[in-house]
Amino acid sequence: MSGDVQLERNITRREHQILLDVDEFATRYDLGHIRELLKKAALIAHNPSDLARTEGLNQEEIAILSGKDGEYRHGRCTPFQSQIVNSMMLIYLAAAVYGMAHFSAWTYISLDQWYSAPNTLESVTFNAPHIGSALVGCWCTVPLNRAVGRRGAIFTAMGLIILTSIAGSLELWPVANLIQRFCLGVSFGLLECTIPVYCVETSPDHQRGRVTGAWQMGSLFGQVLVVTLMLVVPVSWIYLSISICAGAICVGCWFVPESPRWLVCKGQMLAAFDSLRYFRPTGLLAARDLYLFHIRSETTGVAQSQRAPLLHLFTNPRASRATLAAVSVIVPRSLSGYHMAMATQNLKGTDYDTTIAWLFVTLGYTLALFTSMFTVVLAADRASRRKLLLWTILPMACVMGFYPIGWGFAAQQTIGIAAKAILIVMYNIGQVPLSVYVAESFPIQYRDYGMAFTISMYHGSFAAMRVAMPNLVYWPHFRYTFAVCNLIAFILAFFLMRETKNLALEEVPLAFEAPTRNLILYRLSVEIPYFFRRHVLRQNVQFLPFEDSKYGGGAIVLDTE
Repeated sequence: MSGDVQLERNITRREHQILLDVDEFATRYDLGHIRELLKKAALIAHNPSDLARTEGLNQEEIAILSGKDGEYRHGRCTPFQSQIVNSMMLIYLAAAVYGMAHFSAWTYISLDQWYSAPNTLESVTFNAPHIGSALVGCWCTVPLNRAVGRRGAIFTAMGLIILTSIAGSLELWPVANLIQRFCLGVSFGLLECTIPVYCVETSPDHQRGRVTGAWQMGSLFGQVLVVTLMLVVPVSWIYLSISICAGAICVGCWFVPESPRWLVCKGQMLAAFDSLRYFRPTGLLAARDLYLFHIRSETTGVAQSQRAPLLHLFTNPRASRATLAAVSVIVPRSLSGYHMAMATQNLKGTDYDTTIAWLFVTLGYTLALFTSMFTVVLAADRASRRKLLLWTILPMACVMGFYPIGWGFAAQQTIGIAAKAILIVMYNIGQVPLSVYVAESFPIQYRDYGMAFTISMYHGSFAAMRVAMPNLVYWPHFRYTFAVCNLIAFILAFFLMRETKNLALEEVPLAFEAPTRNLILYRLSVEIPYFFRRHVLRQNVQFLPFEDSKYGGGAIVLDTE
């Protein structure tokens, strides 16, 4: 009995200290009008497993907090049944506009120019979107996000899409075409570095994969819409429709709240609470998440360095490990052969070079992706990010060994269609966990620089690959180059990618606490032997998680389920 009394006293003393901390927090940030709500939310945050002890909770709040509604704790609902996803439909429409503009950017190039560049100007014009993204667009996100926030960056990108789409509908001389496509690439870089970050920072931790991965479906929807329009209307009309949609997003993005985590880092706690109130079903959940953001930010030191220089991506241990992991998994994507799959049927000399047939095949591919991508988005919060990505890379490497380079669809038609379909589907499935992983890996003070560097490296490597393509495409063993690149991507992801699924966003940097050398040694000495003994020798062996091994060093890593 005395032990129970002592435990009760300890709990009471701890709750008293929590309430004092909440009073100080509310006073410092002028949150007096929600002081009582914050106190209740803080008690819930510190003891979520014993909701019955918290005073003032009604049955509806207890049901939500305990996960009885099937959404908030366990995430057992489809993306379109989720409150947070429904609240972010405008952001997904912005992703659809991005997909429309991204796909239509290639309509400037005639079908016989995918693998040939008659002169330097035309080659640079072809790659201008990737060059603009790598050199300007990605890096503009750093000052824009810090000055005007995530919404301001999206507004700027949509403004550029309006201007470039109107220009694209006109007959321009070659230099003007180059400028138009370069500016379009700038808008791509802005959106690719901002939309995933906005989704990651806005979503609850248990729905982060689903909410962020859904922006890839929005982009895919935009591509399908453009392909459909290309079958019935001129290209100039498509550009005008893109500009109209982008104009609607420019107006609508200001009706969506700013990222609450961005506001917390700026010290705007009241605005952050209002933003969370928009994305959460009750004020109690909004207050709880606000308090958790504040506590985790102080615990992990997020608020210490808001103006982190670019060099810290390579000198700060956690940031450098996150940079290495992100770059090592995203750069090989440009060398996977996906973009070749979307265009090899357009080679000269094949009997599959009609525009209408190409459009119908592309439409069929993009429509087929919806089923697979929808399934992966559903699984994004249940399956490991690392496992999802690894399972998509190996089929791509195998497919490239049978890829019909230069065959067309007359010869080996079945193999050609199957190879292209598998490659395209696997690539886009892998984009879902990859976009989530890259956006969530960096600490918030390095997130803008980290995203800019990673996405710019991707676009730069793709532009370099495209420049080299005309000289390599008719090499007999050309396809094996992409197969080897996919194998290298698999090895890099296997050894360097760290699991982040089960961590809160502010706790993700803890996954990069252990040195990379320790992680590689763990893969070699523990994970590979376990896989061999468990799945090859069929032995009943126990898996040793990374954090429990001698290599872990106390880091919180690796989902072992």
